[in-house]
Amino acid sequence: MEKKILTKEERKKMKKFRYYTDRESLLKAVTNDGMRIEYCLPEFKNDKEIVLKAVKNNGRAYYYSSQELQKDDDVIKASFIQSGDTKIFDNFSDKCKNNKKMILKLIERNPYIFRYLPDSLKKDLNVCFKAFNIHPAVIKLAPDEILKNQSLILRLIKNKEWILKYCGELNSNKKFMVKAVSVNEKCLKFVSEDLKNDKDFIFKISKNL
Repeated sequence: MEKKILTKEERKKMKKFRYYTDRESLLKAVTNDGMRIEYCLPEFKNDKEIVLKAVKNNGRAYYYSSQELQKDDDVIKASFIQSGDTKIFDNFSDKCKNNKKMILKLIERNPYIFRYLPDSLKKDLNVCFKAFNIHPAVIKLAPDEILKNQSLILRLIKNKEWILKYCGELNSNKKFMVKAVSVNEKCLKFVSEDLKNDKDFIFKISKNL
């Protein structure tokens, strides 16, 4: 039988695979380059210590771990913190997704995890404020009752006036917009067309400018 001639890339992979049949060598390797876990025996991809070291170096190494460890909350957390990958975050157990204290910390890594939160946390004002204050566009993922929460929006527009772009109903609310402009005059650019032609509204905001 004619011997198969391996390509340079195949020889490279074979060399790595042979090298990482040794656990201690692999532990050292993934500490410096997490993606090396791609080239190892299946049993090592199910070794939590190895996988944790790999994902702490490169969160994308998560995708080369075993199916079992891809459901492990410790592995998921370490992977997400390193990569900020929301798809990885979505694999958290319900228990973790409902852990408000942890979620408030993880939002700092990527506020778009808001999309995958349970309804109870999507309506939590502390969670909402932190997520929207980091990235106002995340408010597009919020339930209607949050978009109508005047006290929350007034807190946010102090420094993030363009969040009003996503709060259509409030932009037409005369009483609210008078308060909004008094908090941040840049909110004027988001006033509805009807209010722009409302003499009473113009009079009230002029007293605050």
